[in-house]
Amino acid sequence: MRRSRIRVFWLFSFFFFISALSFIHGQNQEEKAGAGKVPPLIKIKLLPGKEMTLPPVLRDIFSPQVYSAPVTISSSAKLDSEAQQKMPGKQSGEEEAAFNEAVYQPSVRYIGYVHADGKTIALLIVNGLALPVEPGEYITPEFQVVRITPEEVIVTGPDKKEIRFSLEGEKNEKI
Repeated sequence: MRRSRIRVFWLFSFFFFISALSFIHGQNQEEKAGAGKVPPLIKIKLLPGKEMTLPPVLRDIFSPQVYSAPVTISSSAKLDSEAQQKMPGKQSGEEEAAFNEAVYQPSVRYIGYVHADGKTIALLIVNGLALPVEPGEYITPEFQVVRITPEEVIVTGPDKKEIRFSLEGEKNEKI
């Protein structure tokens, strides 16, 4: 019985050895046949032939865009300044400051509003900065919001003259 076990062991070992050799021999043939068929990691035809140059940057999208209203001088102010230039002497500092204040007007855009709890809050862009304002608040030290409606915002300046800014973009209307 012992001899039969030894024979079975040698027979099993022989078959195992033959199958291992055929498996290894088959893999070697596949490696030789498929050596040229492995796709490359980088496709050469997609590489650019020469250096790519990017077009110049037109504007920086990460910096806020600042809008400024054009400063206009009225015809009466032009006449006053011409008359003062012809007159001998210089202006006092107070008169010059008053003249500069009358000309300055901030750049204001009315872009939206929210009506909740009986209050209307407007969203204004003042000199490039977004401000939520209510009636009675100042947008600059000289300019105060007087009234807010869905169509426009009314602001008074240092001379108590009303300036109207219309709503930009789509209007929120009830259907």
